[in-house]
Amino acid sequence: MYLPHALENCMLDCANCGVSSKRGGRQRMAKFGATHLDILFAFVLFFAGLGYSVSGFPASVIVACVIWGIAWLFVTHLFFVYDGTASCPIDVKVILWASATFFAVVVLWSPVARRYSAEHSPRAEPQPEQPSVTLRFTDPRYPVLAIDNISGAVARNVKWEVVLWDMDSQGRNDLNPLQIPTQTFDFIKARDESGFEEIFTPAIAASLRRGDRLFGTAVVDCPECKQGRTYVLYIVWGEGGWFSEYNAGAGKVMVPVKVTPSSLGLYFRTLENMVPKAMRIPIGKR
Repeated sequence: MYLPHALENCMLDCANCGVSSKRGGRQRMAKFGATHLDILFAFVLFFAGLGYSVSGFPASVIVACVIWGIAWLFVTHLFFVYDGTASCPIDVKVILWASATFFAVVVLWSPVARRYSAEHSPRAEPQPEQPSVTLRFTDPRYPVLAIDNISGAVARNVKWEVVLWDMDSQGRNDLNPLQIPTQTFDFIKARDESGFEEIFTPAIAASLRRGDRLFGTAVVDCPECKQGRTYVLYIVWGEGGWFSEYNAGAGKVMVPVKVTPSSLGLYFRTLENMVPKAMRIPIGKR
């Protein structure tokens, strides 16, 4: 009479044990799945925030910090539910996690602050390109000049000036430079050039003899130009000559302090010594 009753109780215990075992297994599987989801979401969000922070989108670093904060919440959840930390008291967990969070903020603060400052600092407006013009001399027999605009901007009111002395006229007691008028060119389009400009008036040309040596400087500039340019210019009338840019001139005509035979001689020697032969550009044909 008692044996069947004992067997019945044993079977019930076994059944309860099986149910409890199944429940425990399901709980462990659920916790195992949640753990892996926490890791997955944390990694995905971390790299998503990293990508967004360098994307250049508006407020990219702020959005990235929000994404990283959500990723940190998943890591926090993983830390508190992970079986490996189950034996750790909750107050110790809180202290450890608060310390880890503080350390992460300290490490990330500087690069995030720099990125934020770069995103929100006022950006300088791009400055329009300034025109830049150069001179070119051609025609050995009767030199003329052309103005080249080497910039991407229109050059307006371009002024050029040529100051030359006839080195062979000093014996004729003429110490004054040739009376070459200063000229202004209205405008030159970007990456374009002017036509040929006459340097010598018919009266000046008539006063010169073949072989006369002309020496001096030429300049070109405009109100909006980035800088003026100065050239050393040497001409043997009717035969040829050379020219070279003198960078230190900055668009200023170079003349002797005094106009005397001795000062002019020193001036000519100074100009010649300023330009090495390798830097002299021959006045070529048109």
